Amino acid sequence: INVPGEVQTTKIAYTDGDDAIVISDGGGVQFEQTIKLLDDKTLTFGGDNDWTIEYDEDGDNDLVLTGSDMSIESSTSEKPQLSIKNTTNDAEGAKLRFVKDKGANGADDDVLGGIEWIGDNDAQQLTSFAQIRAKISDASDGAEGGRLELTER
Repeated sequence: INVPGEVQTTKIAYTDGDDAIVISDGGGVQFEQTIKLLDDKTLTFGGDNDWTIEYDEDGDNDLVLTGSDMSIESSTSEKPQLSIKNTTNDAEGAKLRFVKDKGANGADDDVLGGIEWIGDNDAQQLTSFAQIRAKISDASDGAEGGRLELTER
């Protein structure tokens, strides 16, 4: 079908038997089956490409999420829970890596990453109660040293 110009509709429904896609007025999209993106393609969110998700098959087969802050939220007791699981039958375990690559020389006292525990005080104000920070204590080439700081309020 060749339609010149612009086509406007409040609802489009497409099906080929097993798969179904419904695009509703206002931009809502419903998929009844798995969505498959081709290799090395990017899924983009936001008017200014605020967040992107890319599967990099040509690199290290990484799933790369690019954006600003990320939250995992739950209203269920003792949730959310984040697990990093290694299922390889060897002597090595999973790793959580914080990478500081500022595109310039590292310097003494650069903060490499941290973990912070925040909760409500008795006035229901979100307060930082404890944290762990990793810093560079000596950035000198050949004499590199690090420092781990544990603090509490």
